[in-house]
Amino acid sequence: MLYDALKSDTILSVVEVKPEQLMSDLINDEIELFNAYNTALAAEDDESTAYTKHMKIIRIVRQLFGYMVINDLKYGLLTTYIRTWFFYRQDDDPDNICISPTVYINQGHTEDHASFLECMYYFENLSTTNPVAHSSPPNTDGDDSGNDDDDDNDRDDRDDRDDRDDRDDRDDRDDRDDRDDRDDRGDRGDRGDRGDRGDRDDDEYRPSGSRTRRAIRRTLEVLTRSMTRKGKERRNDDELLINMENYKRNQFSFGDVLGNGRSGVIFTAKFHEKIGALKMTDLYKNEYLLQEILNELKIYLGPLKKIQGIYVPKLLKFGVLHEAFVFILTSLAGESFANVSNVTEEEKQLAINGLLAIHARGVKHGDVRILVSVK
Repeated sequence: MLYDALKSDTILSVVEVKPEQLMSDLINDEIELFNAYNTALAAEDDESTAYTKHMKIIRIVRQLFGYMVINDLKYGLLTTYIRTWFFYRQDDDPDNICISPTVYINQGHTEDHASFLECMYYFENLSTTNPVAHSSPPNTDGDDSGNDDDDDNDRDDRDDRDDRDDRDDRDDRDDRDDRDDRDDRGDRGDRGDRGDRGDRDDDEYRPSGSRTRRAIRRTLEVLTRSMTRKGKERRNDDELLINMENYKRNQFSFGDVLGNGRSGVIFTAKFHEKIGALKMTDLYKNEYLLQEILNELKIYLGPLKKIQGIYVPKLLKFGVLHEAFVFILTSLAGESFANVSNVTEEEKQLAINGLLAIHARGVKHGDVRILVSVK
């Protein structure tokens, strides 16, 4: 990341480094990244090596784009030190990512191209003077359905999810026959969007294609196939991840930092009208932490469901944030006993009751690392 020299906690841009061997396997010298990404979005899952490469390209682009979005940044950089691609979010459409043509480290100045050093100077100057992408304000009027896990009524959310999954399966079977027609329409839509913005686009950038729900789901399917779990546990994790809703950055308002956990910073956040503690895990970097947060979700949705808000925080929302992070939003349940210096006998008994309630539901110490009894 590029930081402000005067404000060490202010991020100006995001830099992601990938091995040249990896990128050369995915994108040769004759193909531009923005073209490869748009091609990957339209690729059909034939379980071939080519399709797997398409999904890797999508994951790499979305990873960097996710970092930019979550930090409200306009500029990012993907590099192998041999080849570099500059990323840019447009002011009038910050949800659309623009990617520069490839810039080689030995690229010199010509009539048509800036040198590599000139590009880096320009990138640093832009990132310093105008780093923020002014995203839309938080959307408080939008639909707040999705994977909501409130106990506002007595219905079993897991049954609801099973019903939704069954409907999704039926829809997928019905859609399979006309998938090509839909993809063709989607491609035409992407081309139309680019045409409308053509006069405004910088010649050195090409916008990526739109991110459809089906493309997101395909990416998650490939991600789950690469995870190193076996048997029923893997099937359950795969189903949970693949069927998660994807939410946009402008649906959240981020607040103060609460602390740091194994997965990174935990802070207060507002999603629509729900305020809680937000924990996020990168979808693409650390498989172990991803499995851990999925396990935490399963325990929240299963054995701890009936004691949420009593002995453990209440699960307010979970899902995928801008195709880059899995998140959990839980209620602000008060101060942890670990931070209380003078614990009364009554408080000790409350802690014991909480542990007994958790253990009675088959959840033992270490099953979920971050759950603690709260005051």
